[in-house]
Amino acid sequence: MSGFSNLSSYKGKFVKPEGDVYQKNEALTKRIIQLCNHLSGKPEEIMSKHILTSATNVGKYIYKANFSIDKMLFLSNMHKAYENCIEILYWINILEANNLDNGRALESLLADWSDLIKIIHAIVRSNISTLEGEGIELDIVKTS
Repeated sequence: MSGFSNLSSYKGKFVKPEGDVYQKNEALTKRIIQLCNHLSGKPEEIMSKHILTSATNVGKYIYKANFSIDKMLFLSNMHKAYENCIEILYWINILEANNLDNGRALESLLADWSDLIKIIHAIVRSNISTLEGEGIELDIVKTS
């Protein structure tokens, strides 16, 4: 799964990455923005800024991966997206553990981000296997 073909259609215009993983992230990031707006002006606002940064970073790295010029850059960017998803789970768990929002909304958000992590994890693992099969030695931390 790589966005190499998107580069040929660029031609100076804005091109959105294709694929379910980007669309799912975009929808989840919108939900994070709503959560951050809800927490605005509250003591939890500082946590919401961390969550928002992580969520937008996931999208940024998926976007960068989609337009990567080689498989290693694709894998590196998807791995960074994966790491930022894990940070989001951390922050949502902190909010949930401290009853800082409607529990059901956070449970749903947690479940949906967990689903995205599974997708990104599968992409990372698949690409690691492919590159190793091609005899390429990897320096990134392997995910389990």
